[in-house]
Amino acid sequence: MTKLQKKIATAIATGALLFQTVIPVLAQSTTLVISGNGAETDNDINLSQTTTTTVVQNNVANISNNVDADAETGENDQNYNTGGPVSLTTGDATTGVAISNTANSNVAEVSGCCDVDVDVEISDNGYKSDNTANLKLDNSTALFQNNYAYIKNEVDAESETGENDQNYNTGGPVSLETGDATTVVGIDNLANFNFADLNCGCLLDVVAKIAGNGYNADSDISAALLDTKAAFQTNSYVCGYGYQFPWGGGGDLSFPWYGYQKKACNDVDAEAETGENDQNKNTGHSADPSMETGDATTWVDIENTANSNVLIEGGLGLPELPDFDFEFDLGFNWLLWWGLLSGNSS
Repeated sequence: MTKLQKKIATAIATGALLFQTVIPVLAQSTTLVISGNGAETDNDINLSQTTTTTVVQNNVANISNNVDADAETGENDQNYNTGGPVSLTTGDATTGVAISNTANSNVAEVSGCCDVDVDVEISDNGYKSDNTANLKLDNSTALFQNNYAYIKNEVDAESETGENDQNYNTGGPVSLETGDATTVVGIDNLANFNFADLNCGCLLDVVAKIAGNGYNADSDISAALLDTKAAFQTNSYVCGYGYQFPWGGGGDLSFPWYGYQKKACNDVDAEAETGENDQNKNTGHSADPSMETGDATTWVDIENTANSNVLIEGGLGLPELPDFDFEFDLGFNWLLWWGLLSGNSS
């Protein structure tokens, strides 16, 4: 009897991916005129204008991958056979696990948010007129991009071939050939990318004119112009989060601030085993028993890429965003991965 069991397990988990683009309001235009007023008149304009643009982008990702994959072939018995050849050939045992976690991306293009065009004119007012224009223009732009990613990968992958018995056989040749045991694990974590283009212009265009007023006229224009921009880009990446109470005990939680981190970022137990075969007490044939075992191969590739912030100003436009997969600067060799699984790697 020959027992053959071959198993290929592939697990792929993809986290949340979020793109957000913000293009707020357009320019504002205001015209203020003090004109044609008579002698000794008192004319005032007070303009207070505040333009505020606030962009808030938040992402939270909690990802936990637990994989237990096993492939086994072997544990065959050929014992107490008499008068003929005894031959045993087993197949390959192959286990492959691939985990891809991609989470948290914010993209903001803030343009034309606070352009202010103000024209002020004090003209053609009479003798001894008192003409005043007071301007207070306040433009502010605030951008907040926050990412919080908590990722944990636990993999237990094993391939085993062997543990075959050929004992107490009499009167014929005894031969044994086992297959290969191959275990491949690939983990790819990509999290937390912020891009912001604060090409909002924020142009305070003020044109002031005092002309043609009468003798002894008192004409004043005062302007307080304030233009502020602030960008806050924060990332928090915790890999292998967990907690533990001071008095002992603990476990996994989505938010690590309940305790302190205690788990490994990527906890991988990968094993490939071949061998442990027995050929004992075989008699009655001129040739010695023969045994050939396959290869035992274990390959683990882990890539963790996190926390990238890009802030530009000047209208370069949105970037050509990276592909949030295995091709984004992660070096995960899928050709080698499949080559190992298929037995064609060089």
